[in-house]
Amino acid sequence: MINFNDPFVMLGLLPLVLTIVSMALTRVYIGEGLGNTLASASLVVSFLLVMLIHFGWPDIPATDQQAKLFYLCLFALLYGVLLDRFPSLDKTSTFFKSVVPVAGVFWTFAPSGPFTFSEAEYRGLALITVLALGHFLKLEQDWQDGIDITWSLLLIAVGGMIIAWMTTADPVATHILLAFVSALAGYMILNLPKKRFPLGAAGLFPSFLIILSSLLNIIMKQPGLSPAIFLLSLIFLADGIGGLLPLQLSPQGKRLATMAGLFTLSLAAAYL
Repeated sequence: MINFNDPFVMLGLLPLVLTIVSMALTRVYIGEGLGNTLASASLVVSFLLVMLIHFGWPDIPATDQQAKLFYLCLFALLYGVLLDRFPSLDKTSTFFKSVVPVAGVFWTFAPSGPFTFSEAEYRGLALITVLALGHFLKLEQDWQDGIDITWSLLLIAVGGMIIAWMTTADPVATHILLAFVSALAGYMILNLPKKRFPLGAAGLFPSFLIILSSLLNIIMKQPGLSPAIFLLSLIFLADGIGGLLPLQLSPQGKRLATMAGLFTLSLAAAYL
């Protein structure tokens, strides 16, 4: 018997089923265009619904990780839907693209009380913000160029989940990433063997925030895992790094080899 009271079972299965069912229904009954937009959004909607079921309704004002992430994702989802439906809004998205990672970093690290960061912590926060912004802009550029970014998102989420679980760094991050991996897997299953539901901004922006927030919280709980998380995040740059490797492979082969190598190195670094 399947024990749905087990959070790992519930978080591992429910988002998968919700994503597959909601994507299929929106495409069948609404068709292309709006149907594609809603199908892409279904990935995030399924994740948020499971968050509500598992963690309950988030507090206002948000003070814990899951509440902050919920509201960030909800805002990014709504903006992404508007951007998918009204491409002319892309003229304003440059500002939003800068706000997404910066807001994700600072709100994740923001304490519930007064700020008490030291000078060294502020410098570290600035560095993390720059890295997050660079990763997001690269991911968004790959997305616009038609590169399949879902494998990058999946590998980083799985890697973060394994690191958080095996090191017991952050059980909340483990649960959040498990739910996201499950929802993303549902999206990817419906896009096999060929892509039927393009990933829109409604799926991209919140997905990045989910990964960013979870990885940052792992670092906050165990700063010693920073090198492992950094290596894992380099998967976003796999095509550029792979191009530097002296391997007799196609560009796609180099990218996949780089992603696999960085994934393995990050897990190894977490246990050293």
